[in-house]
Amino acid sequence: MKLSKRAPRRQSRAEKRVVQAAIEDLLELFYGPQSDEAAAHIGEFLSRLALRFEETHASAIARYNDSLVAHRSIAIDIDTRQLDLFTNDEPF
Repeated sequence: MKLSKRAPRRQSRAEKRVVQAAIEDLLELFYGPQSDEAAAHIGEFLSRLALRFEETHASAIARYNDSLVAHRSIAIDIDTRQLDLFTNDEPF
């Protein structure tokens, strides 16, 4: 996804209401009362979602991280003990 240099368009009132409702729902999900079982299921779902996203976009994430390291002017201590869990191979 490329970011445009144009100014973002203004949201309509209806769009702002939808966004606000979504934010309120997320706040309720994270900070509202949950049973132990619900918290466990939500945590499992979020973990799987994050892992699936990283699996799907591993190449792009690695390229971005590599570009950050390549452009930094300060020395970075890299832990050689850290395993490289993602290769630069494209997903099949």
